[in-house]
Amino acid sequence: MKIFRILFTVLSISFTPSANAAQVSQVELSASAASQSIQMMDQRFDPIYEDQPYQATCHREVYDHTETSCHTTSDRVCHGGGEVCSTSSDQVCNSHGCTTIPRRSCHQSSESCTSVPRRECSDHSVYRTESYSCTKIHAVQVGQRLVKTFQHNVEVSVDRPELLQGQRLVIAVQANENQVSPALVSSFSLNMLTAEVIKVSDVDSATQESITSKILVHVDVSTAAIGKILSSTVQDLALSSAGIRMKLPGIAELSKDLTIAVNLTQRRTLFGSKTLFDDSIDSASLSLVAQGEDLMVVIPLDKMQIDQLKSKRHSLSISVSLKRPALRVLNNNDLSVVLDKKLEGALSDVVPN
Repeated sequence: MKIFRILFTVLSISFTPSANAAQVSQVELSASAASQSIQMMDQRFDPIYEDQPYQATCHREVYDHTETSCHTTSDRVCHGGGEVCSTSSDQVCNSHGCTTIPRRSCHQSSESCTSVPRRECSDHSVYRTESYSCTKIHAVQVGQRLVKTFQHNVEVSVDRPELLQGQRLVIAVQANENQVSPALVSSFSLNMLTAEVIKVSDVDSATQESITSKILVHVDVSTAAIGKILSSTVQDLALSSAGIRMKLPGIAELSKDLTIAVNLTQRRTLFGSKTLFDDSIDSASLSLVAQGEDLMVVIPLDKMQIDQLKSKRHSLSISVSLKRPALRVLNNNDLSVVLDKKLEGALSDVVPN
């Protein structure tokens, strides 16, 4: 099934619903215009095919000539063998005189075999490939048939417009059959923006579907707060019998917004290193302590499902990054440096103290 869509560019947007159906529309949100509504349309088409002839080159095998091929074989010829019998006469005498009695005797003779060469010949046909013009049939798309129309009524709003601080958000809304998805057209770097798509109603029939949706743009944590991760580092990393300790300077207010990847291995003389833990931990699940602007992190052993650490050498690697929101980040391009930042630390061949 091939899908064709109608695409219009929306040149002007007002607070009233758009009169033109479209597959992509743009809305502009601001502190004074926190909500707008648009109407959009998408269509699904099935292709219509027709069998049509076309000239092509075909190939066939035709007789060319006959060739004779010969080869030498051998026949096995045997003589003798089997049972050989002969008759002889024995003379038997008694008081009445002598008489002659025939006696038959047999023995096995050996077989004598030889190979006699023989030449065999046979004729076979030789063919060649011949090309010729021919007519073939193939399916050609000659049109399309409208299968279903999707009508969208979409309300786009921002939850905390006062945080836009005089900036405007240009949101492109795309309709893909019965789904709508937002994308940020303008740049916005003051806060993290996430989007939530809520389907309010859906009236569906065989040929038409009418959907009412809400797209709510959330103005989340400020980039000034999450940007502090760029200047932080992993300090005072230690492994003890109680767990893992470290300090993250300057990001105390991000105590609930971090993902901590941990890889802990134990060195063994036999069988190589043993991985004790290799997974990520949500900082919100830990009891973190703030010391001024610094964040003191303790990961207890039970959080890693480890009963105890042996008095052997261990290797530890840590990677701390911002936790990705469950919702789609609209201004991911503006925040990519911050969102992709990883604070890393490692210990090699240490014995837990």
